[in-house]
Amino acid sequence: MKHVYIFLCSLFLAGTLQGRDVLGLRIAVSYDQTPISEALADLAQKANFEWTYNAKIIDQKSRVSYVAELATIREILWGILGPGYEYKQNGEYLILKKVKRPQDKLIGYISEKSTGKKVVNATVYDANSLQSTTTDENGYYEIPIKPQSQIIVAKLDYRDTTFLVYQTKQRFLNVTIDQDTLTYPRPNTLTFEQQLESFATGFLNLFKSKTQRSNELNVQDSLRRPFQISFLPYIGTNLKMSGNVINDYSLNILAGYSKGNRKLEIAGMANINGGDVSGVQIAGWFNAVRGNTRGLQIGGLYNTVRDTMSGIQIGGLVNRAHTDHGMQIAGLWNDARVNNNNYQIAGLFNTAGVGNVNVQIGGIANQADTIQTTQIAGIFNRARVVHGLQIGLINSATEVDGLQLGLFNFAKKGRYLSLEYSVNEVYPLNFSFKSGTSKLYTIFSVGSTTNFKENNLLWTYGMGLGHRFRFNRYLGLNLEATYNQINQGVSEFDLNQWVKLSPTLDIPLGSHVSIGIGPSFNLLIAANQALRDQVIPVGVPTVSINNRLHGWMGVSAGVRVLF
Repeated sequence: MKHVYIFLCSLFLAGTLQGRDVLGLRIAVSYDQTPISEALADLAQKANFEWTYNAKIIDQKSRVSYVAELATIREILWGILGPGYEYKQNGEYLILKKVKRPQDKLIGYISEKSTGKKVVNATVYDANSLQSTTTDENGYYEIPIKPQSQIIVAKLDYRDTTFLVYQTKQRFLNVTIDQDTLTYPRPNTLTFEQQLESFATGFLNLFKSKTQRSNELNVQDSLRRPFQISFLPYIGTNLKMSGNVINDYSLNILAGYSKGNRKLEIAGMANINGGDVSGVQIAGWFNAVRGNTRGLQIGGLYNTVRDTMSGIQIGGLVNRAHTDHGMQIAGLWNDARVNNNNYQIAGLFNTAGVGNVNVQIGGIANQADTIQTTQIAGIFNRARVVHGLQIGLINSATEVDGLQLGLFNFAKKGRYLSLEYSVNEVYPLNFSFKSGTSKLYTIFSVGSTTNFKENNLLWTYGMGLGHRFRFNRYLGLNLEATYNQINQGVSEFDLNQWVKLSPTLDIPLGSHVSIGIGPSFNLLIAANQALRDQVIPVGVPTVSINNRLHGWMGVSAGVRVLF
């Protein structure tokens, strides 16, 4: 049990030492021509660790002079040994090794100027080479340097600190930075729903490390490079600073990420940009831009622009933009939250939010705020205001100042919507549903005789178009043209066509009821003599062009309920 106890205590001690950064411990020392071995032993005693190193790598005869009121073990070792050594902690031991050829790099600590507090996750980068690092939990950094390196220290809520490196050999440099009185907007945090919608966000996060996230938060300036080659995000010539670099030209073998692109960007799979893009952007899978896009954007699957799209978006499946000033063409769906005289063409759906849309063409449905010219859908159109033309099976609008052409048309303002019962010289039972605007409305009608015996029943169905003239509040005129199919019985469906033009006076009886009466001009096309004899009224002058074509003048009267 004694040996087990000792073993467990050893593990606990080793874990405790491993859990703390020995090199970051701050102590006070004072050496005056002290033998190097004694100085190293003193450090180990004060910091409570054990040394492990080959005695041959140190000149045992050398003496050191070094005074520090409060410095880290790393700083003290640098001061008494110089740059030719490296250190690694392993449990209670600190391993000391000699470096044959010290790398040209800058090391040190970043701290807050006013308080001396170490700054964690600050970005330290070379604006020339794009080499970068972030400070650890003790504010420590290491970065390779070259002649004329422009080193910038950046941290969110702190002022950037910049200095040039003239001496490229390894050296120790502590840097203090000031807090910034200005505040910078944090990147918008995507909601869960937005993350589901944006595959690009999840794709990029597969490659984004903690360092890269810190770089994008800390560095407010944009770095510019004429060209970049990338294999995957952060694996390319922009290195870990990809999210802060704007390129003129980008070639992304599979996928690439940058702050922006100004002329041409091509990717086998995906282009992802944290800022603005102009020129041409082509990707086999998708293009995702978090800023503005001006130019041409082509994506095999989809394109998304978080802000404004000015140009043309062509997506195999989907195009999305917050604000669109150009044209969107997609195999399935186009979506723009704010529009300004744009064009949308999609195989299935187009959706547009606030603003004007010139043309929307969708295989199934369109939705827009204001339509200036044309909205065409296979099934359904919806708009708040229509100044032009809606064409679809179902058209809906809040306000119509144009035309609606469809089977069913609905509007709150400017609509003409009515249900009518009428009689005429052929059928005593006629019902019509009319929807649209006064300029143009569609008509669906059914009618029949009162003889409901199977062989004698004559019934009809059809559709037409109408226009309503309003002379004053007491009188109007409805001009309607209808096309009907006439059937006899329940099993006979020969082609018997009845075309009618009817101008009827519209006399209001109130705000929701009116009566209509007027003549009609009729044309019957039917080969069945027995059916012709039943349809054409007796005693009415008839014009017979041939055995199939007959015309006459009739009359109709009815009651309309307006909605």
